[in-house]
Amino acid sequence: MSKEAGFDQALTVFSPEGRLYQIEYAFEAVQQSRLCGVALRCSDGIIFISQLPTFDRLQDSSRTSFVHKVNQNCSCLVAGRTADGRRLVDRLRSEAQDFYSQFGYQPTADIAAERIADVIQVVTQEASLRPYGNVLFIGGWDNENNKPLLYRVDPAGACVGIRGYAVGFKGTEMNDYLVGKKGEFGNCEQGVKVGLSLFQKYVSQSLIGDDVEVWVGKEAGFAKVNAKDVDDILEGLKIE
Repeated sequence: MSKEAGFDQALTVFSPEGRLYQIEYAFEAVQQSRLCGVALRCSDGIIFISQLPTFDRLQDSSRTSFVHKVNQNCSCLVAGRTADGRRLVDRLRSEAQDFYSQFGYQPTADIAAERIADVIQVVTQEASLRPYGNVLFIGGWDNENNKPLLYRVDPAGACVGIRGYAVGFKGTEMNDYLVGKKGEFGNCEQGVKVGLSLFQKYVSQSLIGDDVEVWVGKEAGFAKVNAKDVDDILEGLKIE
């Protein structure tokens, strides 16, 4: 019998190799998602792009969104298990409100990300609980330093600042492409094209505007790009 056998049954017990298998399985749950999410930090803002479940003919994907407003300073893109993500968004908003009540100003993306990461990390130490099957991208504008902020929070509770990242379906291949770009995505207009080109290349060449949601976050806040404009960008990318 392998010396690793049985250690994947308990969340709080390290294997002899120093691994926590249940947390690794939570990461795998996100990667095995049928949907993909991409977040990019551009010179003048943040780009969130998420695939919508248009393959499910019984689901009204026009009523579905994986991008959620946290406060006036930041929003988040949720990837992975939808039900877990809804609970995390509620907790994230609650943490932001508690911070505002205590300090008198709205938390920026870095503060919000660190607070929800603390919540997620505590779960990994409770034998009676299980990890959340989500990766959160939390982005927004830092008015004090006049720059965009983008953070990734994973199922282990790690919180890191990022230039860009993709998770879910074809996420590994997309990240290889982003690494080749060296984290330089230009301004938001160029960043939207970079993100959509990833979906067009790795998800579907016949992608249309209704298959994805695209959000652009600048100093004034996040705004959704309508499906017709996304269609026009996708057509332009085909020509290029």
